[in-house]
Amino acid sequence: HIMGEPVTNKKVISHLKKQLKPAPVRDLVFTPNGSLTLVSASRDKTLRIWDLAKKGASPHVLRGPDYWVFRCSISPDCSVIASVSVCLH
Repeated sequence: HIMGEPVTNKKVISHLKKQLKPAPVRDLVFTPNGSLTLVSASRDKTLRIWDLAKKGASPHVLRGPDYWVFRCSISPDCSVIASVSVCLH
């Protein structure tokens, strides 16, 4: 549930659109442990970790190489987040 309502893809996308910058989100991945933690990969060169169980919580922003982030993945034990970036220069 997000903010007391059942989680649906439409609700998650709507919630994220309200909080993200205009840069397109390239990938969304929920943690495999069943928690309401979501990781987004974006063309704004960030990974964002969202705790959807906390109403109004801002995401934790991870910045790395100066490239668009196209994909992300979370290890089965949720201890590692991996991402793929592409240099378009």
